[in-house]
Amino acid sequence: MNISRKTAFVSACALIACAAFAQQPAPQAQEKPAPAPTAVVNTNEDRSYLADYSGKAASVVLFDEKTKRENTVAYKSETDSDIVFIGGGGEIPVSKKKPSSLKVVVKPDNNWIRVRSALERENWDEAIVYLRPFVYPLLPLMSISEDTFKGYVYLEMYLNALVKANRMKEAFSILDSLKLGEVSPTLVSTALNTAEVFAKSGDKKSALEIVDRAPFTGGYVQCIPDMLSALAELRKGGALQECGVYYTKLMNVESPQKNEATLWMVYCDLSVGKKMSAEIYLDRMKLDAKSPEFSLYKMAKGMLASKADKPDLKEVLDSYAEGIVFGSLTSSWMPELLYNAGMTYKKLGKQYAANEIFAQMKALYPNDSLTAKGQKEIVKIDRKPKRSDEDGDDEDDE
Repeated sequence: MNISRKTAFVSACALIACAAFAQQPAPQAQEKPAPAPTAVVNTNEDRSYLADYSGKAASVVLFDEKTKRENTVAYKSETDSDIVFIGGGGEIPVSKKKPSSLKVVVKPDNNWIRVRSALERENWDEAIVYLRPFVYPLLPLMSISEDTFKGYVYLEMYLNALVKANRMKEAFSILDSLKLGEVSPTLVSTALNTAEVFAKSGDKKSALEIVDRAPFTGGYVQCIPDMLSALAELRKGGALQECGVYYTKLMNVESPQKNEATLWMVYCDLSVGKKMSAEIYLDRMKLDAKSPEFSLYKMAKGMLASKADKPDLKEVLDSYAEGIVFGSLTSSWMPELLYNAGMTYKKLGKQYAANEIFAQMKALYPNDSLTAKGQKEIVKIDRKPKRSDEDGDDEDDE
């Protein structure tokens, strides 16, 4: 899920967290009056806060589903297989991956009402101030499986707020501290969404560092669409060599996106001059018009044809046109396919048709980076007056 498309994400997170809080088991002893909200320091500085909260252990509840009893504990340490808590008179190890009757439950602190209010008002700075001291102590717990621990939703909420507030240094420092190969797939997707934002902003280095650490095999296959979205922005930003390496890895994983990854690998090879390898892979692929990747396949075929010593531009355009006709406007590669078609029209001297393509891109994909490039290719032309029928059909351009 792309961060820019998370219209209801924050509200959903708030509701989930509230529901989790409401469904927690009632304490065994009589509750004491709630203390005053935790004091926080308001700062707008975009930096890493890991050192500020180093050694501040998360206080959570271990709920035993068998006995229906709960025990307030605090994080103590971590091993390769367990998270060790202390409380109730001793140490209590909780397995990171093995199923257990013990569930790690997070209870929001007394600033939670303020957090909810800030999120609903989209006051990201205020939400960050109140979430920060609550979220950071939870970071060492993120390697516990989703079956045992649901607290990752608070970190997702916090990362989303950081991105909305453009606190990208802090967001990167948090993701850099996590062992992405151990956290939940949902959190890996959030990390990849953040990498996509970095790539869009032109920070290729940070985006690639996150992508490089993100797992995509086994239980993480579901993260591949988010990885493809991050790679798309990197690719559009010129990181063709780097993206080609990741597409090659993804095409060797059995997933619904296998063909797409292969075709983008071909695209990158063609873009950097590796025509022979691209041709081999395209010859091996057999996709018909019913395939969801058919339009991407036709774009790659058109690109290959354009790399001939003496390219037949009409053949190139026919391939692009077939991809557009049989493609879907919702396909992530459609802006690229339209852009290539527009540029081919320009090379054929059909500027009016090219202008039409670039205008369509602006209407359909106003925020795509290729749309901005296409607008620069529009040339104002004066159409010739239409001639009478006996003079023949009207020419497309001058």
